[in-house]
Amino acid sequence: MRARAQSSLEYTVIIVCVVAALIAMRVYIKGGIQGRLKQAADDLGQQYEMGKTTSTMALESSSHVITDVTTETTSSNTLLTITNTQIDYETERRYGGESITP
Repeated sequence: MRARAQSSLEYTVIIVCVVAALIAMRVYIKGGIQGRLKQAADDLGQQYEMGKTTSTMALESSSHVITDVTTETTSSNTLLTITNTQIDYETERRYGGESITP
């Protein structure tokens, strides 16, 4: 009988320790979940509510692209087109502002 009581007490102590550890980690778990949700929302891009968002955004983009197209006739009278594209750089800049009315 005494061994059963000791065993029950040991299980209770273990369960209390696990619950206490989970409660202590709650802040960190919550922060991690919030961080993942924010990252997912940022990956979606800019969100607008129709009729309540006023935006004056400008977009500048520039690139340096060289495209070389060669067309040849093969021995079987088939046209062969070869396209070679070289992209040195691409840049994109967004600037402006947004306002949301209540």
